[in-house]
Amino acid sequence: MQILLSCWLANKFFFQLREYAKYLADMVAEEVDSAKIQAKVEEFMGHIYRFIGICLGIPPKTFTWEYYDKSKQYCVVENIKPIDFYETMVKPLYNVENKV
Repeated sequence: MQILLSCWLANKFFFQLREYAKYLADMVAEEVDSAKIQAKVEEFMGHIYRFIGICLGIPPKTFTWEYYDKSKQYCVVENIKPIDFYETMVKPLYNVENKV
């Protein structure tokens, strides 16, 4: 049952993305003002963020990361923002921008 629900949600999500893409493509084809297109993009992104947040949860504003380093010393990084964590801890080892 859970697999069917997951498939249904994924299908609904991708259908909605296609609708948004078509709507925006039509706006571009009709040469609508770029400010109006940008406003629509931001509206759609709000809907997408809400949908994903409902399914996966809204990420925390800050979090505490605990780990052991190579010398087996306990380390704590407190009140780090997710973007700062990515920039300092992840990006030097695995830069997503180079993978896309």
